[in-house]
Amino acid sequence: MSQVLVTGFGAYGNTPANPAQHTAEALDGRVIAGAAVTARIVPNVFFESITATQQAIADIRPEVVISNSFAGAVR
Repeated sequence: MSQVLVTGFGAYGNTPANPAQHTAEALDGRVIAGAAVTARIVPNVFFESITATQQAIADIRPEVVISNSFAGAVR
């Protein structure tokens, strides 16, 4: 079965919950179009997020990586 890794940033600053985290968590464990989805929440710190994502790729060995984030309120 194909593997898909979805990452989402965790909380940051005064934001107690990051929508990207909720999206990743909602997809974790699902099978979509024959692909198993595994989610990882990565720290909202630049180099730490890279390291965490690289480790998740090494652990899961996905065919596809989807990294999502949240950029603030839309007006």
